[in-house]
Amino acid sequence: MPSRMDPLLSRRAGAGDRCRRLRALFTVQNTPFYRRHVPADLRGRVFALRMLIARSGFPLGALFAAGFTEWMGLSLLFTLLGGIVLTAAASAWFSPVYRELNRAAMRNSEEGARRVRIR
Repeated sequence: MPSRMDPLLSRRAGAGDRCRRLRALFTVQNTPFYRRHVPADLRGRVFALRMLIARSGFPLGALFAAGFTEWMGLSLLFTLLGGIVLTAAASAWFSPVYRELNRAAMRNSEEGARRVRIR
C-alpha cells in the first residue's frame, strides 16, 4: 500500500532543494571574484580558510540555537535570524565597497566586449 508523504515534509524537501540551488549560484558568483583578486600562489590557502570558517560555523550555530531556543523560544529565534539576514543584506546593499566592486566588474565586462568587437 503506497504511503502518502506528509505535506510539511514535502515542503521541507522543496526548501532544501532551493537552498542547494542558491548555494551553487553563490559559489559560481564568488569563485571568479576570488580568482580575480587573490594571487595564484595564495588561492588554495584562501579557499581552504574560507571553507574552514564556513564549516566551523555549523556546530557553533547549532549550539547557539539550542541554547537560545531553550531560553527564549523558537519563534523569537527565527525572528532574530531573519533580522540578522536582513541586516547583512542591507549593509551589503548600501556599502560603497560592493558598489565599487560592481562598477569594476562592469568596466571589465565593457572592456572585454570592446575587445571582442575590435577583433
